[in-house]
Parts: sequence; structure tokens; C-alpha cells
Amino acid sequence: MNTKLTSHSQSASPCYHPDARHYILGDRARGFSHGKLNYFQILHNLNKYKGNYQPQKKRQIPTEEEIDCYWQENCKSKAWKWVYGVIVCYGIRPHEVFYLDCSKLGQFPPMLKVMKGTKTGERLVYPIPDAKRVIDWDLAEKILPKIKTEGKSNMQLGGKISQKFNELKIPSPYHFRDAYAIRGEILNFNPATVAQWMGHDLTTHYKKYLRHINEKHFDSAWLSHQQP
Repeated sequence: MNTKLTSHSQSASPCYHPDARHYILGDRARGFSHGKLNYFQILHNLNKYKGNYQPQKKRQIPTEEEIDCYWQENCKSKAWKWVYGVIVCYGIRPHEVFYLDCSKLGQFPPMLKVMKGTKTGERLVYPIPDAKRVIDWDLAEKILPKIKTEGKSNMQLGGKISQKFNELKIPSPYHFRDAYAIRGEILNFNPATVAQWMGHDLTTHYKKYLRHINEKHFDSAWLSHQQP
């Protein structure tokens, strides 16, 4: 027996909608078949409710050995050694290099003060884990590179630092900011305190920075609690 498809113009069910290229059964299709319901428009509108469940890509956090190597081998001028050093030791944002009170870097503890005008305003910052690099790298002697700051936004200033790091074949300044946060976690610094030093809240600290902790960091954290 031959079976014929029912056209859109006929009233028999199933009804065929030429736009959807699909057979739709029963009364539910009636509004659709009369143009009262746009199937594809519904799909388009539902897209905004679609979740993004892809795992976030983790950054490759520099090791302690790599951090020392970049300072020694990649930073040739005193100014860029200083910029690199304060970002590594204090986990500051790149634009904050231009808003620092370094008057206490030669004291103990070698505290740094981020001044007004930055993303999150004034705050005190301490080195993690200790003052060794601050002393070894002579960070008490502030030397800024010759970069025009007048009329520049914080984004533009930070971009200048990031661009130079790239030219020096050094990872992004934010990778060292992540490393600072992770060192604090592994060495049992109070997370709320470290979050304040970094200029953000505790939720951001865990969600944005500590998500980059990897197996090596977990190993270090575990080993630090073992008896010698």
C-alpha cells in the first residue's frame, strides 16, 4: 500500500510545517502550523539559558626555580629587575608598580604600601614567604623604568608592564600574582589576610587565584606537614 505525506494545506494529522522540516502530532502543533509559534525563535531565545560547563583552563604557574631564573637571566636592567621583583615578592597588579610607597622596604618586616588610584585603593602588602628575595634582590632601592604615566589609565599602565614582560620572555605578571597566592596557601598564611594583601575578597581569592593549584603544589603542602 502506498503512503502519501499530508501537505501543510490539508487538515489531517500529522501536520507538516515546511520551515521546521518536521512532522508534529496533534493539537500541540496547531498554533505552530498557523505561524503563531516560531520554533526556531524559541530555540534562539533558549540559548541564553545554556550553561557553560567547560572546565576553566589553568595557568602554568612558574616554579620557585623558574622565578629566580627569570630574575637572573631575563631581566637585564636594574629597573626591570626591580619591577619584576616587587611583582613576584608582593603579588601586586602590574599597574600598581606606579603607585607604591616603598619607604619601609628597607625595614623589618619589609612592608609595601599600595597608594590611592589603583583598582582597589590603599592597602598594605607583605612578602610571601619571607624577606629573603626582598633583601637579595635589593628591592629597597626603588628604580622605575622610564614609562610615561601622565594621562595613562591603569589598564594602559598595566599593559606596558605586561608587554615588556612578553618582550623579555617572562610569563604574564598575573602568573606571579597567582604564584604569590598559592605560596600563601601552601605555607599556611591566613587566606583572609592574603586576600587583603592582594586587594580582593576571600571569594575571589579562592575562585580566581587558588584554582590554579596543581599536583606539585599539593605535594609541597603535604610535605610541609611531615616530620623531618
